[in-house]
Amino acid sequence: VRWLAPGPLRVLPGHFGVPRGERDRLRPPPGLPPPRARLVLRDLSLTWALFGGRDFGPGPAHCRPRPRSTGSAPPRWRDRGGPGRVPEQ
Repeated sequence: VRWLAPGPLRVLPGHFGVPRGERDRLRPPPGLPPPRARLVLRDLSLTWALFGGRDFGPGPAHCRPRPRSTGSAPPRWRDRGGPGRVPEQ
């Protein structure tokens, strides 16, 4: 965690209001303008990287550098995508 403010964290009681009643979570909050366009996502892929431990701590990481290959990509990588691919394979 990167601390951006000097000194201790101040907690202000009552800073955030308590919502009144149950609200439809699919509707936008009141006060937002109507959207100019609508976009529907049919397929979404999400990658979430979580870091823990001493990933961001001081000092260099203690790991050996991996050798880099000088050749081109293996043949199995070349036939995975591009025009005319069959996604079911």
